[in-house]
Amino acid sequence: MPGKGEESAMNFATVKRLLANQSQDELFKIIAKLSSRNDKADSWLLEYSKNIKMEDNDEFIAIKQLNHYWKIARGIIKEANEYGGSPKEDKGYKTLSKIEDLLSEHEFQWEVRQPIVDEMLEEVYEDNSGFEDTLVEMCELLCQTKEEKLYLAEKLKKSSSSYYRKYAASMFEEHGMESEFEDTLSQNLQYGSDYIKLANFYKKNKQKDRAIQLVEEALEKVQSRMDEVYEWLFKEYKKNKEDSKILELYNKALKKKRNLDTVVNLMCQYYKDDYEKRKPYLLKMVEVCDHAKIKQSYYICQRELKEDDFKQEHKHLQDVVKERSIPQYLDILIEENQEEEVLRQLQAHPFWRNSLNNMDRNHCLTKRLKKKYPMEVCEMYWQECETLCSEGKKDNYRYVVSVLKEIRDISDKNKKLDDWKQNFAIFVEKHKRKRILMEYIDKEKSGVFH
Repeated sequence: MPGKGEESAMNFATVKRLLANQSQDELFKIIAKLSSRNDKADSWLLEYSKNIKMEDNDEFIAIKQLNHYWKIARGIIKEANEYGGSPKEDKGYKTLSKIEDLLSEHEFQWEVRQPIVDEMLEEVYEDNSGFEDTLVEMCELLCQTKEEKLYLAEKLKKSSSSYYRKYAASMFEEHGMESEFEDTLSQNLQYGSDYIKLANFYKKNKQKDRAIQLVEEALEKVQSRMDEVYEWLFKEYKKNKEDSKILELYNKALKKKRNLDTVVNLMCQYYKDDYEKRKPYLLKMVEVCDHAKIKQSYYICQRELKEDDFKQEHKHLQDVVKERSIPQYLDILIEENQEEEVLRQLQAHPFWRNSLNNMDRNHCLTKRLKKKYPMEVCEMYWQECETLCSEGKKDNYRYVVSVLKEIRDISDKNKKLDDWKQNFAIFVEKHKRKRILMEYIDKEKSGVFH
């Protein structure tokens, strides 16, 4: 054991004394053994050697570095594949990035690159590491010629992932291998976009009927989003002036209940010059449009329906909006000067006016009522404060104080400060044991609450 103050690490002087009589071969063996025990030592040695000027040294070192970094990365990726992730994930990506840098700086023979491609794809096939997309990108960098790209496509075609099999199909198409593209994609049709991609290939090759038939199959088989399918078929039917096919498409969409807003919008466009045929689709749009566009669709009906038709459908449309979105329903009522009905609805449904549940967030609704119904709004705000305090959540208290400020402001503007002071005193007495709430209120007493 080293004595006090004595160095235990192998410094230069110690190493020099220990190895002074060793031959060059023996020193090389020692360095090789030490290097093999530690990845950092191996990396350091390779970096150090780059500064030694020797013939063919750069290429030799670059190849060694390429294989060294892949060995490190693969160890991490193997662990991630086994356990579904790795704590060394960041190191894995950084090491792969070093391989990318080497590929941009050096030209490697295919004999050097191919084994790494094969090993990367073995990890991709495992499909449990989270590195798959990055590894495929790395393989694309490693495969540089057309023949090498097609080699990669053939390998990806064997993947258990339909995503990578379709990726292989795209690579075949990109390099003019039409038969391989068709064969691969036709065996991996899953989404509407897959059917459309193959259908467009058939159209390009003068097989229009086959293309339409294929996308019609998607109507029956695809269980995900359908908007692209509806748009593609609608365009073809419209071009061919097949009204019956268009109506059939609409009815199939109704049964499928997917992306109905897309097909209804297409019908509105199709009958833009025929009011009576267009009318039912305008009305339908409020029922099926994207949630964020409910109010917008309601106003499109108001703008584009004849006045008498809109009056006749007005109650029905409001009911549809109410069923789909209470906030947008109440917003429409306010904009149509039905504030009294909004007040009645809010009074009848306390949950609707909870500013923390998105109905009346930031008091977006009640603020528009306070001029016409100030005391009614104050009463709702008092109830809101009580509800928030009853939940026992300390995070609510700061917001409660802001609501109290709003009540006082409304009371002041309507010459009802005496009512405010009386109700405020009752509120404070009731909640005086809520220490954090009282601290927030005390901070305001010298200013607002007086």
